[in-house]
Amino acid sequence: MSQEEAKVLIREIEERDAEAFIALLENVYAESDYLLLEPDELNRDPGSVRQYIRNYLVTPRSTIFVAEEDGTLLGFLSTKGEAYRRVRHRVTVGGLAVLADRRKQGIGTQLCRNLFAWGRRQGIFRIELSVITKNEPGVALCRKVGFDIEGVKLHAVILDNQLMDEYLLVKFLDDDDD
Repeated sequence: MSQEEAKVLIREIEERDAEAFIALLENVYAESDYLLLEPDELNRDPGSVRQYIRNYLVTPRSTIFVAEEDGTLLGFLSTKGEAYRRVRHRVTVGGLAVLADRRKQGIGTQLCRNLFAWGRRQGIFRIELSVITKNEPGVALCRKVGFDIEGVKLHAVILDNQLMDEYLLVKFLDDDDD
């Protein structure tokens, strides 16, 4: 771990985290233009969020990791797996975010490394994610942890009434990786 990396606990989310997860999502969605949802699209009902978490935790090859320090959630990474045998070897990262005042401290890197270790235990070989091409810090983090740009999805997202492209990034897990 580099000097700039924060020492935080990376763990799988639990149903009891629903309220703290809502607070985290409210903050990261308010701070970033590059996440999938707009802030007013967030589900803020604790019961519904507990069910959302439960669904992730019971779905094979799917999970949500959270970064926690002193009982406060600082970031998250969610990933969903595939059910069909021909594509069970891959998962898709649906979200990765860290609170703005805690970025550049290695928390995103730690979340990704945890994903890679978990993926190997799950028999995952391929991890995919999409990042808006203008999200330079997001692209830099993905490249830093070993993702490669596989392609570009043209006009994939509408942001501020403008069509934006996304990079499709991929990381192949093998035994020599971090």
